[in-house]
Amino acid sequence: MIRKNVETFWVDDSVADSLNPPCRDLSDSFILALAFVAQADAIVSSDHDLLVLHPWRGVPILTPAQFLAEFGG
Repeated sequence: MIRKNVETFWVDDSVADSLNPPCRDLSDSFILALAFVAQADAIVSSDHDLLVLHPWRGVPILTPAQFLAEFGG
């Protein structure tokens, strides 16, 4: 059932390497790269290295609780 609602995106390493501003934890760069490639409306995470970037390139970075409070659940 989930596969009917899934869209996949290819993220090249060069995208993650060229992010600006970068994530202070380089192992999280793939999340920013994926958000960039997918043109994400939001990033939901509890990772403090990502949360300090809020908003990143206009994309809100929210905790799960913040996301639910803002967008319902």
